[in-house]
Amino acid sequence: MAQRLLIRCHHKTKDENETTDLQDPDCRHRPLLAAPALAAPVLFAALPWDSNSDAENMSAVFGATGFTNYTNYKLAATDANSIFSAANRFVMLEGGADTDAALAGYLGQYGAIIDAWVQGGGALLIQSAGWYNNISFKDVNLTMNASGCGTLTAAGAAAFTTAVSQCGGSLAHDLISGSGLTTYMTGSAGGAIVAGKEFGKGYIMYSGLTTSNFHSSGPSLSQSVIRYTAAQAGEVPEPASIALLAAGIAAIGAMRRRSAR
Repeated sequence: MAQRLLIRCHHKTKDENETTDLQDPDCRHRPLLAAPALAAPVLFAALPWDSNSDAENMSAVFGATGFTNYTNYKLAATDANSIFSAANRFVMLEGGADTDAALAGYLGQYGAIIDAWVQGGGALLIQSAGWYNNISFKDVNLTMNASGCGTLTAAGAAAFTTAVSQCGGSLAHDLISGSGLTTYMTGSAGGAIVAGKEFGKGYIMYSGLTTSNFHSSGPSLSQSVIRYTAAQAGEVPEPASIALLAAGIAAIGAMRRRSAR
């Protein structure tokens, strides 16, 4: 049976910090068909560089009606518990350009929920080619340092269907560092620009790539990263189990902070 999904849209009001849902023909609540092999993917992308490339790439991978699209992190915040649940196995969080602060804030606020969901089998793609903020999650860092070009590693060539070497303007803004990572692409700035790691039963892919409209070789790299990451998902547990795990993770974090004082 097809699953009912909801596209969440917004427009900016006179106060650009306020958002409202649109009900125009291109953004109406309507039933969407979940992708048959990868259930209910979710995209968070607040149109970095005013580009809709992320949504276009999700459409290419999952079908135009095969995913839920949040174009504002405030809208997504109201649905955090339902997004990071057993119903969804793949989530992409975009933080390119000036949306890096919103991504950092969302990870900080909902980190325990996201962590528990990944540990339980969720596949997460964190992408940030930011302007102002470095991004950290699960002891992995995305640090601002632009690369005009990139080269796939052996792991990347095996995982992705795209050119081994390609450039852009820029191809990536961030370098990725952390222990235990598999590097899929290195950048001309001298480090990983796409790298991932298993966490529990799930997987996190970290990407410093810009949106694909800047890639000279077209969208194949971005689409490959999305497709491969989504395929790493395991069986995500039911919401009650995720809630218990999230509470445990939060408690451990609090104990570490107290012991550090």
